[in-house]
Amino acid sequence: MGEQEQNLEVIMGLIINGGNAKSSAFEAINAAKAGDFEKADEKLKESDGFLTEA
Repeated sequence: MGEQEQNLEVIMGLIINGGNAKSSAFEAINAAKAGDFEKADEKLKESDGFLTEA
């Protein structure tokens, strides 16, 4: 695999994991607004995992 393909793979990983982190964070916000703080905590941890992976 060439350098350009490796760079593209890294960039796509950042975009995908960043998007997943954002989605999980919004789900956490919505769960907290609904009073489901346990689910909100789970979603925040999930979001953090995506950011760590990125």
